[in-house]
This record gives sequence, structure tokens and C-alpha cells, in this order.
Amino acid sequence: MVLSPIRDSPGELPKPFQSAGRPRLDRTVCDAQRPSRFEFGQTEEVAVLDHISKSRRQESNCLEQLASVVSDAGDTERLAPVVARLRMEAPSTAATHYYAATLAYLQQRPDVAIREAEAALAADPSHARAQNILGAALAGVGQRDRARAAFTAALASDPRDPATYSNLAALELESGNTAAAHRYFAEALTIDPSNTVARDGLATVLALR
Repeated sequence: MVLSPIRDSPGELPKPFQSAGRPRLDRTVCDAQRPSRFEFGQTEEVAVLDHISKSRRQESNCLEQLASVVSDAGDTERLAPVVARLRMEAPSTAATHYYAATLAYLQQRPDVAIREAEAALAADPSHARAQNILGAALAGVGQRDRARAAFTAALASDPRDPATYSNLAALELESGNTAAAHRYFAEALTIDPSNTVARDGLATVLALR
């Protein structure tokens, strides 16, 4: 995903994501009913607890998929309850903190986005998307050096993500580093020739030369 910097004035904030419409989502409910069969050697209590644990893991996975869909659509109205449910089912996972960071970013709450992204990275230091959104939030509050470090770390974890290249390129362009911006926009297009953000950014760089 390509993120846009958070601005002080809400009127200056471009849409962070392309609109993909409102996806139709099926509600997943944790089924904690008593299982019909037990594995050999299990007591009924252990089997029930195991069933509940598996159901919760399945629900968490489903919730993460839903969060991915609605966050890519930039739909905070639908993302908020999914994040709230993730906090209930898996409060300390990197995924929960990442989607909480995404929600805060979309709601123009950069301090919360930074805190949640850092919590995601504490749980999983190699979480490239958390580094990416951390970089976007840091760039939005003017912490360009930390933002650059976050984007660089994201690329170290996932060197084939065109969105991170585009975000880093945009940061370099805002910092006046047109050569670096050109390089990163070009890299994004090499990975994804249909990336309109990178294409438009590269055209802007070339126009400045």
C-alpha cells in the first residue's frame, strides 16, 4: 500500500488509499461449542479448551484478512470494529498493532499510529508493513530521518515492495534529494510497471531537472 503523509490541516490530506468500494464482509463468530469427538487420550475439558483455542486462531486469521481488505480500501468506519475485535481476540500480536496503526494513520492520529507501529515491531521486528506505516507517520510529523530509517528497514525485510519504494521516494523528493527520489521511483516501477504513484512521482522528478 502507498501511504500519503499526514498533514496538520485536514484539508491538505490527500486520500491515502485508492477507493476500492465497500467490500461485503461475512461475520465470523468463534464457535466454542463442545466438540463432538475427542482425540485419543484427551479429557473432555482439554478437548473443549483445544477446540476454543483453534476457533480463536481461525477467527484471528479471518479478522486479519478482513482488516487487510478494509484498510486497503481506506474505510475507517469498517476497519474500526475489526481492530476492536482483534484487540479482544489477539491483543498482543504484531498484526493487531499493525492494523491499529493503520486505523490511527487513516484517522490522522500520527502519534497513535507511531506508537502502535512500534508495538507491532516489538512483537515482530521483521514486519515490513509496520515499518512502512511507521515511516509514513513519522514523515507526516516531520521526523524525516526516522522515517527514512523505517522505510529502509521495511525494504530490508521486503525488498520487492513497490509501495515502500514509492513512499521512500516521496520522502526524498520532499527533502530535495531528487537523485534518490528518481532512483526509488524507478525501482518501484521496475517491480510494478502499473504503479501510478511511482509513475507520477517519476514524472515530477524529471520535470524538476
